[in-house]
Amino acid sequence: SEVAFEYAYEEAYKTKDELAKVKKLENLLENLLTYKQLGENSTPSSIHQHLFEYYAKQKNEHLALLHARGFVKLKNPYLPKNLKEVAITLSNYNLALDTALKYAKEALANVNDYPFGLLRYFPAYGYIPSYVANKDNLIAEQKGEILSIIGSIYARQKKYDLAEQTLKQAVLLSKNITVYQNFAHLYEQTNRPKLAFDSYRKILLQNPVDSTMLLNFRKNYLAYNGKITGYSNQLELMQQDWEKQNLPKIQANKLSIKAPDFSNVFNMKGELVDSETLKGKII
Repeated sequence: SEVAFEYAYEEAYKTKDELAKVKKLENLLENLLTYKQLGENSTPSSIHQHLFEYYAKQKNEHLALLHARGFVKLKNPYLPKNLKEVAITLSNYNLALDTALKYAKEALANVNDYPFGLLRYFPAYGYIPSYVANKDNLIAEQKGEILSIIGSIYARQKKYDLAEQTLKQAVLLSKNITVYQNFAHLYEQTNRPKLAFDSYRKILLQNPVDSTMLLNFRKNYLAYNGKITGYSNQLELMQQDWEKQNLPKIQANKLSIKAPDFSNVFNMKGELVDSETLKGKII
């Protein structure tokens, strides 16, 4: 029954040993026909997703692609997102780049149907999406991110002109950190450290404490400048620009209200707490 299938899936998914979990999930797929599937059931797709991610990590291209097909086989509102995730994973592991590109382009073709907000499923009515006020902006952002993935794949294929052209289209729609990371990787691959440095600077203006990005920022400064002299000034300028962009927003969100009175606070033993001992603590 469907209930038995779901129970077996939950038991397999909770298995801590990775190899044992994979074996149980594969056995479930092999015996799938013995279970009667009722209505919309995304569990087989979830099993394929887990196995796809596992075999991609193991660099087993054949099995990764096999389970990728199973993962995106289910036609539901999550399909554009699933296609995007498959493309990203294949690209990150440098597997089947032509297939990764195909999935990314399919995700782009379906971007207007990208799932946002809460999706409810009712057997009698199917999927019912929730209202999303800024959907047009979210779709544009997703389009930019998917174009960035396509550009990254082109770069891995050493199609550098196509990669740069596609990434320039992406950044018009999305200023996401991932877009700038893909720009930086392209410029590093094509030996343009000044442009890579500029891309890492844009990343740090969004997240100035990312240690990996700070290391890459420094590395590319040294690569184009030839010496480290002046780097501390560049780092300070970046931090000042971050403050100019973000401190006004932080100040605007501060609460200017009177602090509560802690002169009559008791501990779990019913003893009065000295308010001086509470200073500098989170309550």
